[in-house]
Formats: sequence, structure tokens, C-alpha cells
Amino acid sequence: MAFKQSFLALACMVLSLVTLSLAAQTDTTNIAVADSTKKSTVIDMPVDYDAVDSIEFSTNTKTVYLYGQGTVKYGEVELKADFIEMDLSSNTVIAEGVPDQYGEILGRPWFKDGGEEFTAERIEYNFKTGKGLIFGVWTEESGGYLLSDITKKQENGHVHISGGKYTSCDLDNPHFYLKMTKAEVIPQEKIISGPLYFVLLDIPLPVLGLPFGYFPSQKEKASGILMPQYGEENRRGFFIRDGGYYFTLGEYFDLALRGEMYSKGSWGVSAASKYNLRYRFNGSFDVKYNVFIDGERGLESYNQRKSMSVRWTHSMDSKARPNTNLSASVNFTTNDFSKYNATTFSDYARSTRQSSVNYSKRFPGTPFRFSANINATQNTQAHTMALTLPTMTFNMARQFPFKKFGNPAKTNVFKRIGVTYSANFKNSGTFIDTLVFQQPMSLKFTNGYKHSIPISTSFKLFDYFNVSPSFNYTGRVYANSLHKYWSDDLWYDIENEEYEYGYVV
Repeated sequence: MAFKQSFLALACMVLSLVTLSLAAQTDTTNIAVADSTKKSTVIDMPVDYDAVDSIEFSTNTKTVYLYGQGTVKYGEVELKADFIEMDLSSNTVIAEGVPDQYGEILGRPWFKDGGEEFTAERIEYNFKTGKGLIFGVWTEESGGYLLSDITKKQENGHVHISGGKYTSCDLDNPHFYLKMTKAEVIPQEKIISGPLYFVLLDIPLPVLGLPFGYFPSQKEKASGILMPQYGEENRRGFFIRDGGYYFTLGEYFDLALRGEMYSKGSWGVSAASKYNLRYRFNGSFDVKYNVFIDGERGLESYNQRKSMSVRWTHSMDSKARPNTNLSASVNFTTNDFSKYNATTFSDYARSTRQSSVNYSKRFPGTPFRFSANINATQNTQAHTMALTLPTMTFNMARQFPFKKFGNPAKTNVFKRIGVTYSANFKNSGTFIDTLVFQQPMSLKFTNGYKHSIPISTSFKLFDYFNVSPSFNYTGRVYANSLHKYWSDDLWYDIENEEYEYGYVV
């Protein structure tokens, strides 16, 4: 919680402001300063404070008042509210909003300390004892929102919560939340809760509850519950999705298990993991499985569709193996996945997906280099998949085999003869996606091997002409062959569905 680390800084800020206000007092009982801005330096850092309406100092009650968008800054600590009151006799500070003519509260207290912040309806704090009461807290925490009716801070830094709510809905009155009847927060360590249960549309669901709860609250990565999102879709109805549990499986990788449920029967599960081994490799893996249900079971209109999605990214750190590189970007889905499970228009409209795995290696001290690639292009509208399994390339940088012969100080046409070499193998084909993993698919690949040896040199003729003769050898080898012969017999062409006389394969 944002407020649980900031009360001490708030106390220092208020104490400095009180010291400044006492120094500014005069013989007048009440002094009202309109549109005022004061600045001074106390002890270790300056305190800046201002108010759009007015600032009042009362010597009788020993109270300082800030009216209208009051702001107090003390180092990285900042407090804002439409009304701030500091009672010097009881060492307390009160901050709250002010209702407008329609009864709506404006300028609710907002508190910030470094990168942490929270808002509340009312703040009461004793900077001498360290105790405080905060009403109507609203803060963003770990990808969700934490609300509480009453929050009490103890002298030892522990915080007690009454009427707590945790949700991923950003409304003041969230559609769904996890209700905590009471809880204790131990800063930078854990949150211990009493009975807790889910509430959906203000309807308590004790069936989806636990007798107690334990939530780590360290800033470091820790296992814990992933709060779901709530909403409605035309086809699948009301939903609760993206809820689950997050596991920290060691220092180098994690795992998030999520699920989703829809009021019309559809459901899905997913598993996502990220891994990162410093100076070696990093990547992520995400697999989803969904079941789409349309219509009522037992009727002719009933429809059930199962679909899945697999995504994998991987990259190798150049420091791990300076002469070797491996990278991957895989994005594969079944044809119906985007149609029935897309949550954005771009996902629904996307029909083409690319996947590739690349490997390359240099051989130190030699002119040789090798690379291999696997590529797949999926078209979910045409129900086709173009595969290249694989493409392999072997190259040799230009060499001068006769450079070392003869006098090293002299260069002739033979020493300028350069030779390079390149070889390429490719195996590719385009298939109906439902036949990709069936055995006959291997017979429809187109594959072959090609290599070439370019040889070139250069020399001057009669000191006026530059001559660059070259020779190139190219060879090709194909794994498939086609044989035809004439037959006088009648045969049936299965592909064209007609009878012919002619060549027979």
C-alpha cells in the first residue's frame, strides 16, 4: 500500500510547516492571506506550501488552515487537498475534500511519497505518536486497486484495514472485487486477511471464498493471486477472465496460470512463462486453449468449437557465444481461434501469422559461415500454411589461393585470383492447414540443393586497360524426379477427372 511507507515523512513535513507557521505569527489573532505562497528553509530542506483560496494562522487555537487546493511539499513528499488543518496543541493533521453546491466532494486528499501515492476521503494523523486514521482509501497496487473503509496505522508501522476491497475494476464502486472483512498489513512483508470472498455486481458470493488469506507484499517478485477482469460480450455473455495464480519458480523464470468463464458456457485456460538467464538467453512462452459454446445443448443450433494458440519468443545474448546465435519467433493458432476468442478488432481481422526459427554460426579463424532457418506463414482465411523446413546456407568468404606463392613483394594476375563458395539447401511447400501433420504431406515438398564457385581475377593490359576475367560454376541437385512414357492404354486423370490417352507418370 502506498500510504504505509509514507506516514513518517508526512509527520516531518507537518512538523516543519508548524515550526514555520509559529515563526510567522503576529499579534493579530487571525490573519487571512488570500492567494498566498510561502517558502522557507527548516533544518534540512525547504517546505513549499500554498493555497488558491487562503491560508489562516490562529494563535488562540494554535491551528493552521489551508483553503482551496492546498498543497504542501516536503522533499519527495507531497500532500494535496481542498482543506488541510493542523492542530499544534494535539499534534494532529486533518485533510479532506470540500462539497460543492451539488453535494459532490471536490479536492479529496491526495498523498505522494516518491513513486507511491494514494487518495482518500479523509486523513487524520498524529505526527508525535505515529498513529493515524484514514477513511476511504483508494490506491493502485500490483496491477489492481485496493479500497478500504477505515485504515488505522499503529506505532510499530503495522496497518489494520476494515472493509477492504481488492479489484481490477477502476470504478469508485467496482462491479466485482475480493471482499476482505478485516486485514493486517505488515509493511514490506505480507498482508494477512480474515474471511474473504468474491462480490459480483454487489452480490456476495460466499461460495467463492476462503476462511483467511495470505498475500506477500514485498516489492520483489512473489507468488500470488491474479485478479480477474469483468465484462460482457454479445456472443459469449458476461465474463470473468484473466484471473488465476502467479508462480515465481526461481530466479530465472516464472509461470502464470489463468482461466476465463462466460455466462453462455464458453471457457478457456492459459499458461504463460517468461525466462531470463543473464548473459545467456531470454524469452517467453504463452499457450491458450479455449472452448467456444453457442446455442443450447441438445438443440440443432448447438455449436462447440475448440481452439488453441501458441506463442514463443527466444533470443540468445551475444555474450553467451560470440560466434553463435539462435532466435525464435513463433505465432501459431488454429483457424477458429481469432474468430471466436479475439478481444480486439485487430486480433479479429488479422489473418496472416508468421513464425521463424533462425540459427547462425561463424567458425573463428576460418572464412566459413553456416546458417539455418525454419519459416512458416499461416493464412487462417485461405486455410493454408506455407512451410520452409529448412533453408540451410554455407558460405566461404573470398580466398586468394595463389597469394603465398612466388615473391611476396610482387603481385601478378595469378595472385589476384579469388575464389568464393556458397551452398544452399531449401525444402518448402504450401499445404492445407488440416493436412500439415499428416504423412502424405512429405511427398508434396519441393526441395533441392544448389552450390556455386565463382572465380575471378584482374590485371592491366598494356598499362591502359583493366581486364577482369571471371568464371562461375553452378550445380543443382533435386531430390525429386519425374519420369514419363507413352502408353496406348486408356488412363484416368484423377486430378482433372477425365479420361485421356497420353503420357503416364
